[in-house]
Amino acid sequence: MPTNIQFESEIGPYTGHSERLCPKCSTVLRPGTSICRVCQTSLNLSSPATATKHLPPLVIKDDALKITVLFEIDGQPFSLPAERSLIIGRTVADGGIARVPDLDLSPFGAYEMGVSRHHLKLCRDSAIYVNDLGSSNGTFINGQRLMPNIDYPLHHGDELRAGRLKIKVKFQYH
Repeated sequence: MPTNIQFESEIGPYTGHSERLCPKCSTVLRPGTSICRVCQTSLNLSSPATATKHLPPLVIKDDALKITVLFEIDGQPFSLPAERSLIIGRTVADGGIARVPDLDLSPFGAYEMGVSRHHLKLCRDSAIYVNDLGSSNGTFINGQRLMPNIDYPLHHGDELRAGRLKIKVKFQYH
């Protein structure tokens, strides 16, 4: 890993995962916790009121295009094109005109797994982000559903899910 990587803000060690917070006292919760150990607040884990604290994106002083992003689906790894923006989804014919995403997940059973035609966008700038494009079945990072049309940082080791299609994310640094 190159030495020119730093965090945008200082909130603790990089873990590559989102942390759940108590909605009352903001204590970091352990996975599966139903009662906050600090304030004893009962937590409804299915409630959207339990906040999610996302780690900041890794800021690459050079260019995120110098990072190779690998997706692994069903044990099969493949690298993504080094483009600033990629639309990821599945191919389907609409009235004789094929809507083709930049990265077609159809070979991985995308239709059966609930992947939309234009499901999500991967962007590279000073960091690497994903953005759900209003997909029918949602986009998730490490089990956390993404709100549509908002950029979320993507980290090495994250599990990205488009609908029910699980994608392991890996970065290779040059």
